[in-house]
Amino acid sequence: MKNHPIMTLSLMLGLASFGAAQEARPRAVPPLKEHGPGSEKLANFRISFKISANGLEASGSFVVRDRSQSNYVSGGETPYATGDETRRAVDFKKHGVIVNCIPYSAGDAVSMTCQFELSGALPAEGPLGTRSVESVQFQSEFTMRRGETLVLVDGPEKRIEVSLDEVPTKPAPGTTRPPSRP
Repeated sequence: MKNHPIMTLSLMLGLASFGAAQEARPRAVPPLKEHGPGSEKLANFRISFKISANGLEASGSFVVRDRSQSNYVSGGETPYATGDETRRAVDFKKHGVIVNCIPYSAGDAVSMTCQFELSGALPAEGPLGTRSVESVQFQSEFTMRRGETLVLVDGPEKRIEVSLDEVPTKPAPGTTRPPSRP
């Protein structure tokens, strides 16, 4: 029997669709291993922060899984009147806070890589009521323990502090995990 191009193509397509069907099948959720030194269980952490700079303040908290990145963004744009008596306009000033963190746990210690940014318009100054925009950015890598609060920046009119707590993980109602294998 000779190798016919259409038969070869259909055989290739059949194998490709079988492989795609294998990929599309639902897979069981892998079991989480117990937490502790040397374990592979990925914990959830609640990261809380407080940032203040030259009269601007922001605080918040969010949950992030161990070894995953989380981005907390809150803010917007505020309109401000600009110009003089003969010509008026509206200018928009950005304000808000951005916090990006990636925790890496190793036993009791958690290494963190974080970026913090706080920006906003300061009170109006001068005869025209112009506003300047304050912006503070800070990026650092540090290690802390669960339940600890760490002051990262403590300077004149600037302060950044972060707290870290572990959040217990529970399966969602109605879901089950396969039994773990020894």
